[in-house]
Amino acid sequence: MRLNTKRECIFVTGYRGLLVLAFLQRLTRGGYDILLERTRQELNLPDQTALNRFFDASCLEILVLAAVRVDSILANGTHPADFIGDNFALQTRVLQAAQITGAERLLLLGSICLYGREAPQPLKEDHQCTRPLKPTTEWNAAAKFEGIRNCLALRKQHECDFDSLMSANFFRTRK
Repeated sequence: MRLNTKRECIFVTGYRGLLVLAFLQRLTRGGYDILLERTRQELNLPDQTALNRFFDASCLEILVLAAVRVDSILANGTHPADFIGDNFALQTRVLQAAQITGAERLLLLGSICLYGREAPQPLKEDHQCTRPLKPTTEWNAAAKFEGIRNCLALRKQHECDFDSLMSANFFRTRK
């Protein structure tokens, strides 16, 4: 996804994660100064009405969707239905609000959990879900995969400029 101007309004969900903080830092260094950030207390992402209202009222042009429910390995293994259900519902609600309110572009940040433990190195996008997923993260991976498919469906049916970016190819090694 290319940004057209330094004045575009960008809303980033999940902005306290390590990957997202690096992404925001890069945008700020690049001169993008209209960044909307909201905590869970300020904007309840699972609340469809609140999302629609926020998207309608903001200058939202670009949405970076990185918010997910995360917890310990034990919690992932003990409550798999909660993780897949919560993460799938959150992504679906945000994607729906973005589509309904006319967000110009959306970038769904993927996760390394989409790649199996034995995926070939270096990782490539076509290696996603080609090996058994790690049992500790398979529920988040399943929800993330459905989010990617949802972006593709919205792009096809509604011509939304929605894409996904996997963290496996997000970073470059510097010499």
